[in-house]
Amino acid sequence: MPYSWDFIKQFNFSHPPTSPFSRNHTVEENYSKHGIEIKKSGGVEAYLKKKYLSSDNDFNMTPNNFPYDMESDIIHYVIWFRLEKFEDFNNPGEVIKIIKKYELDNSVEFQDVVFFQNIERLRSVPGIPHIHVFAKITT
Repeated sequence: MPYSWDFIKQFNFSHPPTSPFSRNHTVEENYSKHGIEIKKSGGVEAYLKKKYLSSDNDFNMTPNNFPYDMESDIIHYVIWFRLEKFEDFNNPGEVIKIIKKYELDNSVEFQDVVFFQNIERLRSVPGIPHIHVFAKITT
């Protein structure tokens, strides 16, 4: 069953989940296949750095290609950060600025947002700091 906004909004920057979220079966299957292909071609971290973190950006907010199983009015994003710059942005105020900039740059307006970094044992890509952002949209 997809996660609801009421469920998601219990988490925040200071209170991330302690159990992993799941994806629907199709997304999970695609995620696994993609991971196998990436590992063959140099590894997940190298792929993500090349795709999202060019030499002129310290972070990149993007829709999650393999989102957790959310209700249809919730969009799952990820903000990827350069490891050496993460501490500059690792606070709620800076994350909100990034989200607001994304809204402005992409002509979208979120009804509400929730964001957090997974606790260490739940991080699928521990070498690249990233924050999950869940945006409630009007349907």
